[in-house]
Amino acid sequence: MKTMRCEIITPEKVFYRDDPEFIVAPGFSGELGILPGHTRLMADLVPGTVRIAKGDEKKQFAISGGFIAIEPTVVKIFASVVRSE
Repeated sequence: MKTMRCEIITPEKVFYRDDPEFIVAPGFSGELGILPGHTRLMADLVPGTVRIAKGDEKKQFAISGGFIAIEPTVVKIFASVVRSE
C-alpha cells in the first residue's frame, strides 16, 4: 500500500499530519483526487470538504478555501479555517 505525507496547515498550527493513501480536495474547477506519485501541482481551493483515506479509516475536514501544493510524496493544504467533521 503506497502512501504520501499529508499536512493541513492553518496560520496557527499544523492541524493534521499523517500518511494517507488517497486525498480529495475541493478545487476551483472541481474536486482534486490525489494518489501517491501525483504530478507536481499548485491549485486554489474553494470552501468545502477535504476527504482523506488511510486503509479503512476515513477522515473529513471542512476548510474555508486556501491552496494546495502537491508533490509526488507530499501534499500540503493551506487554509485559514479548518474543522473536523
